Amino acid sequence: MAYSRWGTSYWHTYWVSSNPNHFGRENRHTATLVINTTIEFSAKRLREDLTGCLDEIADKELQGADKIRFSKNRSKLMEELETYIFRFLKDVDTDYPKWSKNKHNKKRNLK
Repeated sequence: MAYSRWGTSYWHTYWVSSNPNHFGRENRHTATLVINTTIEFSAKRLREDLTGCLDEIADKELQGADKIRFSKNRSKLMEELETYIFRFLKDVDTDYPKWSKNKHNKKRNLK
């Protein structure tokens, strides 16, 4: 699912449906957001270190082909990106709630 596209935004962000780096089924930790087709973060990493992820993205963008445009609008663009990240995390939480029932009908924590 796309959260933003280049036609209307600096960012192209989307939830990748299957990531070859994660074996087995996707879950609330391994769900992956792709940013500008070159940067990927798992939902777990975004939850645990959003500031670090944003710094990593900014560093990469400052070295990219569109670095002048990015540097002139950095604050606004990073704020915009955060909204897409939060939408992604909300969707992940909706699709993969923390608590679910296993086959024995017992609740377990999927932190």
